[in-house]
Amino acid sequence: MLFPQIERAQLARMGPSAGPRITLHGLTRARSTLEDFVSSYFMFHGLDPTKPTDVFAHLPALAFCEAVIYELDDANEDVQYGETDMKDVKDTFENLMRRLEEHFGEEHFRFVETPLRRELSQGLEYWELERRLGPMLAAGTRLTDEDMAHSLDAVKKKSFDYRALNLVLLASVRKRRKEARDEETRRRGTNHHVSTGTNHHAATATASEEHVAILRHVDDVPHGHFLAASELLVELSDDLYDYEEDVASTAFNFYRCVVNHRGAEAAPAEMAKVIQAAEREYTRLDDQLGRENPELARRYRERCAEATSEGLPGRQVSGEPTGAHEQHPRLGKWEIPAPIADERAYREEVMKTRREME
Repeated sequence: MLFPQIERAQLARMGPSAGPRITLHGLTRARSTLEDFVSSYFMFHGLDPTKPTDVFAHLPALAFCEAVIYELDDANEDVQYGETDMKDVKDTFENLMRRLEEHFGEEHFRFVETPLRRELSQGLEYWELERRLGPMLAAGTRLTDEDMAHSLDAVKKKSFDYRALNLVLLASVRKRRKEARDEETRRRGTNHHVSTGTNHHAATATASEEHVAILRHVDDVPHGHFLAASELLVELSDDLYDYEEDVASTAFNFYRCVVNHRGAEAAPAEMAKVIQAAEREYTRLDDQLGRENPELARRYRERCAEATSEGLPGRQVSGEPTGAHEQHPRLGKWEIPAPIADERAYREEVMKTRREME
């Protein structure tokens, strides 16, 4: 069963047109992601995250999309859904795509459909990797070099929801701006009673051509490579922040994979190498953004500094700085937790402590 609150028979009676099912729990879980997304990504679309009209103009589609993803994430992580056919997830994503196309209209949605399908496919692959690697970690099975390559691939794909939201926002922004242009054209037509049919058709054609030109290169999400580099750093720091908790709950965690593969003694140094490589790539793209758009680069650094000061998990870590910290303070400092060599013993100790506290 994909969603615990609805029986399969009920879903079948509802039919495909019912669309993905979301709950108040899913919307609540989506809240923190949406808050971070609005604060961190809206600026890349020329939107003001502090302006309610900018936020609420695009929030319904974003909230719907993220809540659906969280419902699926809950189902994937819950042990009782361990045997859930991934076809259910694919079907839900197909329904999500249909609902978004209905919302935006084919004219706008067709330009983001292909990259959005690609990002949702990345999410599906992440969940499949999570399901495969999670039991191996829980059982203490030593990961191979190939398994480690898959684990790094998984952590890179983990932020697929942010990239999907970015595409949804792209479609929403373009729809709103097209509507604003159309409204301005209608307003001017009302105010100017004398116009030739030839000029009107020429203006309409020009506007249409301009609109198509703007939408042509949708794969070029505004500064998408830079944001992907930032997302990887967030995921790595989030896994360090949640390491002990993820060991206790047997959740997928990249640092758990490193400890398993390299051993407790070598794991911290190996994790540092991964972080430093990710920082170097981020630094390169951050410098490029600074040259191309200094104001946007400044605003994003300020946002990251604000998130760090708020102590948001995944954006704020502490400890000795890595190599790129001197040039880019927004990266914060990193603290790599002491490796847990015997996860089973650690979980037993955690359970014992919890029982004593009850």
